[in-house]
Amino acid sequence: MNSNRRKISFQARSGMIGKGFTLVELLAACATLAILGIMLASMMYNGLNMWRQARSRREAYDIAQTVFTTLRDDLASLKTVEVGNDTDVHVWMICNRDENNRQRLSFVRGPSKLEASVAGRNKGLMSVMYYQVPNGDGLVSLHRITTSSLDDTEETDDQDIVVAHDLMYLGFLFWTPETKRWDIPVSDPSNTGPEDQWDSTRGMNGFESFRYHVYSADSANYRFDDVFPELIRVTVVVEPRDYRATFCQLTTDIGPTSTDIGVSNTTKFPADDSLARKLATISPVPTEHEHHYLEQLESLQHVRIEDEWIRYSNLGPNSLTIEPGGRGARGTIPADHGLGAEVHVGQPFTFTFRIPWHHRPNQHTLGCSIE
Repeated sequence: MNSNRRKISFQARSGMIGKGFTLVELLAACATLAILGIMLASMMYNGLNMWRQARSRREAYDIAQTVFTTLRDDLASLKTVEVGNDTDVHVWMICNRDENNRQRLSFVRGPSKLEASVAGRNKGLMSVMYYQVPNGDGLVSLHRITTSSLDDTEETDDQDIVVAHDLMYLGFLFWTPETKRWDIPVSDPSNTGPEDQWDSTRGMNGFESFRYHVYSADSANYRFDDVFPELIRVTVVVEPRDYRATFCQLTTDIGPTSTDIGVSNTTKFPADDSLARKLATISPVPTEHEHHYLEQLESLQHVRIEDEWIRYSNLGPNSLTIEPGGRGARGTIPADHGLGAEVHVGQPFTFTFRIPWHHRPNQHTLGCSIE
């Protein structure tokens, strides 16, 4: 009896052992789990990278939006006509370059409607200047300095604030009556491109190349021939964090006339800007009732090497072909760059503002005599 029970128990155990996993099955299961784990880790890594890219792009957008919002509020109150006979304030708009060849913009703005109703038409006028301060690594900070009152009877109060840090580039272009497209070079002899400088008084020193400059010492104080642009186009270039993480450098020395550039990689470089050029050609200006709008740059294909901006036309895995006239873009100067120099590419943003009550130069103002 007991021996039969032992036999039955041994046979049961033997059956259970026979139904276990084989070594091949265990290896297959481990391989499957490993593959699933790798796939999951890859998905998490890609998702994390996408999140980081979205965050860095959002930060870049926020910086550009801060610049545009500040400029929009000032330009919306821009004064282009004299504010009355009981004040000596002469309004102006000046855009020139500093010792570092960076643009700076100054003008006179008025108070808001509420401030004007309280202070009076000629009160609350202030001068505003936007200027750039280098802060290392080829980046700049945008500053805004204001003089709170231009009325001689009131005490002035200057305020200097930082609008944005770490900009790769800030530039201004001005739409004139002769301008046909934004993407025509400023130096084009036909004068159908935009201007990159402005002197509304038409008589200040240093603006001899300004197309509306009058060779008269009295023109700066003669307000009846003042001219203002119809549109101002502001371009801001920001380098997102994920762009900075992609290190790129020159693989050869280049001179100021080199047309081909060897680089270590072109991962983040824009490869095609045909849509941007199409937008610049078809829709160059906002509508009459649209004071400002966000649009694409006329050319996305720009890189910065040290202090020089370069516009390229063709992109290879490890090379750039420079567009004719592309050296020294954005008002910079072509220069020599040595092996190992860092190559930067940023995210451009462009905003176009319509100037209220702009003054177009006409035959009367262009031909008037100043006594």
